[in-house]
Amino acid sequence: MFVKDYKFVILNRGERELCKTPAQESVFAAIKSFTANGRDEVCLSLNDITSRCSVSRGHIPRVTKKLISDGLVEIVGNKTRIGGTSPIYKVSHHATPSVSPRDTLAPKVSHHATVSVSLTQESVSLPGTKPTTVKSNISNTTLLVQGVWEYYLQKSGTKEQLFPARKALIVQRLAKFTPAQIKQSIANCFTDKFYSGGSDRGWRADSDYIFRSDVNIDKLLNLKKPVEKLTWKNAPYD
Repeated sequence: MFVKDYKFVILNRGERELCKTPAQESVFAAIKSFTANGRDEVCLSLNDITSRCSVSRGHIPRVTKKLISDGLVEIVGNKTRIGGTSPIYKVSHHATPSVSPRDTLAPKVSHHATVSVSLTQESVSLPGTKPTTVKSNISNTTLLVQGVWEYYLQKSGTKEQLFPARKALIVQRLAKFTPAQIKQSIANCFTDKFYSGGSDRGWRADSDYIFRSDVNIDKLLNLKKPVEKLTWKNAPYD
């Protein structure tokens, strides 16, 4: 009959990293609980291990074989019991003891650790160390794209949506032109009669045309205003 005082154990960080799957964690914890948290050598059958883990009986031999190959447990012998012969398991020495539940509740603070702060501040470090700046999740490029797009909506008077394809076009244009230059090209576009729908066909430039290429941005940026026709009202007097 087995003593079940150590049925519930807590695997430490190193043991969890050595266990590659949840099944390995469950079987290893079961074996470790039977071995008095890794201190004893215990003869265990498949039914014994199954009683303390969530892995099916048929899957346990494959999991234990993997635990043995990874060096977490060892089979140091066999013992004849009622119903057959079962292996004697031992937790390997390099599998460090589990911590108690009380230890897991108390957070351990390293004296050399950096103090965590909010995203809007710099992390505070000890004297003699270089402070590190926490980067915002919103990139500078995203902000620039958003600014250009909002300016376009303002000048065009449309309610177009900023789909990923349109965002990609703006990012490509920002690689060549500054945000101010792109906004100026937008302003020139919608103050021009032809590009704002004043042609015979009624064609009007949209976001897909403006941001399509560097050539279009350059064309609109250097757009010349039409020459004003002289009349008796605007003709200069000598």
